[in-house]
Amino acid sequence: MRVGEEDSPYVEVRVCVSNTDDPQMPTLTFRVWIIGLPFCLIAACVNAYGTLRPAGPGVNSTAVILVAYPIGKALAWALPIRFWVMPSTLPWIGGKEFSLNPCPFNIKEHALISVMIISSNFYPFAMQAVLVIRKKYGISIGFPSALCFELASRLLGLSMVAIGQRLVVERPSAIWPTVLVYPTLLNTLHAGMDVPRYRFFLIGSTIAFAYNFLPSFLFTALSYFSFICWIWPGNKVVNQLFGSLTGLGMSILSLDWNQITSMYDPLYIPWWAQANVAFGFILSCWVISPAIYYNDHGPTLLEEMLNKRTKDEDIHARLMRQYNTVPVWWYAVIFVLCFAMSIVSIKV
Repeated sequence: MRVGEEDSPYVEVRVCVSNTDDPQMPTLTFRVWIIGLPFCLIAACVNAYGTLRPAGPGVNSTAVILVAYPIGKALAWALPIRFWVMPSTLPWIGGKEFSLNPCPFNIKEHALISVMIISSNFYPFAMQAVLVIRKKYGISIGFPSALCFELASRLLGLSMVAIGQRLVVERPSAIWPTVLVYPTLLNTLHAGMDVPRYRFFLIGSTIAFAYNFLPSFLFTALSYFSFICWIWPGNKVVNQLFGSLTGLGMSILSLDWNQITSMYDPLYIPWWAQANVAFGFILSCWVISPAIYYNDHGPTLLEEMLNKRTKDEDIHARLMRQYNTVPVWWYAVIFVLCFAMSIVSIKV
C-alpha cells in the first residue's frame, strides 16, 4: 500500500485513525440517544459545579466514553431484536424501519456518543458572568435569560464551524493531538482488548484513585505547593510572585493531577506544543507582567491605548501619517451589533 494515496502521510494519524469504513453500519440508533443524552446532562452539571473552585474536580470526557462502552454492550444484549415500520403519514420518517436493537453495539454509535459528550463537556462561559453579577452586584437575570445567554455564547462559536472547516479540519496537515486520543480509544475498545490491557487499565485506575486522596483530601496543601510563601507568609511581594491563588504561581510544584491537567493533559500533548505554551506563559506572565507592574508602567500604557500624544512622534509615526486609518465608525458598528446580540440573549 502506498501511504501517500491510501493513508495519511502523517504517522500520528496512521497509528490513531483507521483508513477503512463501512457505510452500511447503523449510526444514529436508539442506543445513541438513550446513552448520550443522560451522560451529557450529568457530565455538564458536574463540571459546571467543579469550575466554581480552582482546578476543581470534574468528569473527564475520556472516562465517560469508557463507561459508555459496557453500557452500550449491555443494551445490545438486553434490548429486543425487533423491527417496526413507521406510519407512512409521519413526515420524513414515514415508511422507514425502526428498531431498539438493530445490530451489535458498533464503533460508529460509540463515536456519536463521544461527539455528544465532548461537545457538551466544555466550560460554561456565560455562567461565570451570571454568577459574578449575582454575587458581587446582587442582580439576578433569571433562569430563562441565563439560559439564552449561555446558548448564545455557545452557538455563536458553532455557527463559525463552516468558516474554518476547510482550513483546520479537512486539510491533512491540520493535526490536533488532543482529538487523536478519541479515535485511538474507540479503535482499541472495538478491536477487542486482551486480558493484559484490561489488567493494566484496572491497576492504573486503582493507583490513580488511591493517589488522589493524598492532595485532594489528606494534605490539600500539596495541590498548591507554595513552599516559598510558607517561609515568608507576610511578605507581599513574595506572595504576589509565588502565590498559586494570590499571585503569579512561580512556585510551580504541584502533586495534584487535577491541578497539573487543569489546562492541558501532558500525557498526549506533544512536547513541542507543551514547550511552546510554557515559553509563552513564562514570557508574558512571569517576565513581562512583573516588569510592567513593579516599574509602574500603567499610566504609560493607558496613554498609549488612549492615543495621547504626550511625546514627540518618531519618524515611523510621521511616515504613517500619509495613510488613512480605519474609520472609528467601523468599530462603532461592530460594538453596536455585539451589544444588540448581548441584549437579545439576556433580555428577550
